[in-house]
Amino acid sequence: MPWRGPPVADFDQQPQYRWQFWQVGLQEDDLFGELHQRFNTMPHPGYIQDPDAFHNDVASIARDATDKQVFLAHLQKRRDERLAELSNFRHKLFRLLRVGFTRLSDDQLFHLSRHDRFASLDTVVGLYASLLAANQDGQEPSLDFFPHTNCAPPI
Repeated sequence: MPWRGPPVADFDQQPQYRWQFWQVGLQEDDLFGELHQRFNTMPHPGYIQDPDAFHNDVASIARDATDKQVFLAHLQKRRDERLAELSNFRHKLFRLLRVGFTRLSDDQLFHLSRHDRFASLDTVVGLYASLLAANQDGQEPSLDFFPHTNCAPPI
């Protein structure tokens, strides 16, 4: 799968990636450097979360951490939780495809190709949301129900 390298953030040009690095004794560049490598990668190529979702986790944990050791311990715990969620989704996806559910719409193919490109928990959630059927009122599922998944297929 064609995974790419970690993002390179220009914090002056991309203020959405700013976080409280000084509070936990780190540098701003550690977000997509040491922290990204240690807490947002898997043993095989791929990322656990998209850059925006990873930043949200780091910023949230840094805001509440009292020091670097507590920050890193909480980030490790969050990484383990995200890996467990990702593993669970992958097993469900495998079972779904195994029973012959392979007729995908354009929207589903968009989310499947996005998952192939990024291989993150967020892309799995987006793919799963696209596979859900309409509810009893005929309303299609919306990615708005998933706070970390903010992509939509091009119109």
